[in-house]
Amino acid sequence: MAKLRPAKRKYRELAAKLRAGLKQNLRLARALPEFFRRQITLAQAEEEIERRLESRAESFLQLARTRIYGRADSPYLKLLKIAGCDFADLETHVRRDGLEAALADLARAGVLSHRG
Repeated sequence: MAKLRPAKRKYRELAAKLRAGLKQNLRLARALPEFFRRQITLAQAEEEIERRLESRAESFLQLARTRIYGRADSPYLKLLKIAGCDFADLETHVRRDGLEAALADLARAGVLSHRG
């Protein structure tokens, strides 16, 4: 196949992004009716919030593993490497001191912006 001209390549890249966005929007549109039909009680909402708060540290670690340490292009990964913090270090810190303390230490080290 002949080499694509830059303009044609950019057009194809843009078209691929638009198709992906359209697919995502269609999935959302299909899910919305069920979302709005489902009603939850106040007690169910409180239980869900409590459950999510209890699993917050684990959720953060899973997110960090996949979205930061699992992606070479993550800007946070670069900052964490500069700070000498690999995933095992982060995991140990979160489990030992708690999520808030670990995030505060990372902010002091310049890895995260700290908004008080």
